Amino acid sequence: MSAQEAIGPQWAQALTQWEMYLGQTNTKPSTISGHLRRIATLARTLGEPDPWQTSESILADWFYSQQLAAGYKASMRSTLRVFFTWAQRSGRMSVNPALGITTVQAGPTRRRPGSSGPLPAPVPAEWQGAVMAFCQWLAVAGKSPETIRLRRVHIEKLARDLTPLGPFDVTAYDISGWMYAQNWAAETRRANRATVRAFYAWAVNGGLIDYNPAENLPSVKAAHHLPRPASESQVKYAMTTADPRVKLMVCLGAELGLRRAEVAGVHTGDLIGEPGGDWSLLVRGKGDKERIVPLPAGLAQELRALPEGWAFPSRRGGHLTPGWVAVLVKRHLPAGVTMHALRHRFATRAYKVDRDVFAVQELLGHSSPNTTRRYVKVAEDTLRSTVQGLADNTTRRWVGVR
Repeated sequence: MSAQEAIGPQWAQALTQWEMYLGQTNTKPSTISGHLRRIATLARTLGEPDPWQTSESILADWFYSQQLAAGYKASMRSTLRVFFTWAQRSGRMSVNPALGITTVQAGPTRRRPGSSGPLPAPVPAEWQGAVMAFCQWLAVAGKSPETIRLRRVHIEKLARDLTPLGPFDVTAYDISGWMYAQNWAAETRRANRATVRAFYAWAVNGGLIDYNPAENLPSVKAAHHLPRPASESQVKYAMTTADPRVKLMVCLGAELGLRRAEVAGVHTGDLIGEPGGDWSLLVRGKGDKERIVPLPAGLAQELRALPEGWAFPSRRGGHLTPGWVAVLVKRHLPAGVTMHALRHRFATRAYKVDRDVFAVQELLGHSSPNTTRRYVKVAEDTLRSTVQGLADNTTRRWVGVR
């Protein structure tokens, strides 16, 4: 019996259209077959005759109620994401209801594939609508997908940790106690504080709660970390061991200082020809801020030779995720060295050229030179030369003078 049999006509039509789409994306036949079987299971048991009327709450209730083995449940989650992402991108749905399915019911032995730790519990049902509406509001405000994803992760953790409280039953004491209990680094604490304040400011503006319980959370000082640029030997190792695709990722980080999300989003349509035969790249950074970065001749030639479209396309459509780009690059860097160290390397070497911190700030896409300064490691011989020069021209001149 085919996947389309024994399901409603609207679901059958949806599966036929989706199968055609998957076939055009070079998805393996075995993968397509598995996807179709799982969506057919959804169609038979969900109780919703129209697939495009499936809401996030209905889908989440169905998913978490299924008595499935952990491995199959993870596959089902993946299939739901692929199916409803296609539905949204093709205009069949305005909202992707599978975005709320971010976790599998955790047990002491259930783990995410490729992970070493247990999965978090599902988001409490009373929080799901608020989380989805908040993320939609962020999207309307023009926030980037990565920002929305991060904000969602923060609020979902708050929801799990404060259950059985609902989102609008939370007090300032609940939130401050929650933050006090976390063993977070300073930057993580700052990011979560910003998310919670934004979430409840949105709730106040929408009339969902009378006051913002996170408004008076104490500020968190930014952590001051020394610059940690990747060394020449580390970059050389990555360039000699990686395949051509990952080599290009390394070059974009080391030669242009691009963030992992900026590398993931490189598109041939963003190449800009300049007078004289030079080329530049339009980069979309944090907060969708755009900047134009000049390209070295060799890197420009590599990018221009790519097929039209995303530099790093995903088999599921669109481009690779920033997280996966970072994973691919990190495989060719020593333990403890991340892709971000390539950005530090670029900043350090760029500053050394003419000591112009504002030029480096522009190239990195920072809003403040103070941020840029944290990326630049001044060479020890430069510091030593400065100290020695000052001494030779001040106190050392008078040594031995009576």
